[in-house]
Amino acid sequence: MVYYMKANIISLEKSYFSPCVDLNEINLTIDKLINNEFDIYHNCATGGRIDLPSIITKTLIGSKKIRFGNYPSDSNINFIKDLISKQIAKNEPIALVVPMGPHKTILNENVDLAEVYALKTLSALNERVKQFYPQGLHIYLREEDITGWFLTGTTREVQQNIESYLLAFEKLIRVLKYDNFISTFRESHLVNYVDILALIKVYREPMRNYINDS
Repeated sequence: MVYYMKANIISLEKSYFSPCVDLNEINLTIDKLINNEFDIYHNCATGGRIDLPSIITKTLIGSKKIRFGNYPSDSNINFIKDLISKQIAKNEPIALVVPMGPHKTILNENVDLAEVYALKTLSALNERVKQFYPQGLHIYLREEDITGWFLTGTTREVQQNIESYLLAFEKLIRVLKYDNFISTFRESHLVNYVDILALIKVYREPMRNYINDS
C-alpha cells in the first residue's frame, strides 16, 4: 500500500504537514534521492582539462540514466555551449526556460510532495552548476496556463483551477526560498486567450487534414 502525503501552503512563512510526519526527515529523504540520481557516474561533470562551458553543458544535459528523450545532437550541444559561454563572459547566471504544466492530472488537486521534489531537483542542479560557476543558474518556469486550459477543457472551472494551482506553486517557490534563482511567467502574459482561439480556428482544419493524411 502506498501513502501520499500532501502539504497545504498556509502562508509564505510556513507549510503544514500532518503532525505524524517529520518534515526534516522528508526533506532529507528527498534531497538524498535527488542527489543519488545526480551522482550516477555518467552524469557527473568533472573539472579535469575540460573547459568551463563544456562542464556546465554536460551538467545540464545529464545522461540517459536520468534524462527523458534523445540526447542532443552535436550541433545542438555546440549551440548550448555557445549560449553558456556568452553568459559566462558577462559573469551572469545562466538562464534556462523550463515549461511546466498548469495543474495536476486530476483537477482540483493542489501542490504536494511532487512539486517539492521537482523544485528540489532544480535546486540540486543549480548547486551542481555553482560548484564550477558561482553565479549558477536562473531558471524561468513558463507556466502553460493557456495550453493547459485548451487541452483540459475551455471552461471557467478549469481556468479557476489553473489559477489556484499556479498561485500555490508560486507560493511554494517562496516557501522553499528558491525565488532568488527561480522565476515564473505565464503564457497568458505573452498572448491572450482570444488570440489563441483565433489561431486555433485558422489552423484547426489544416492540422486535422495533416494528421489524417499522415
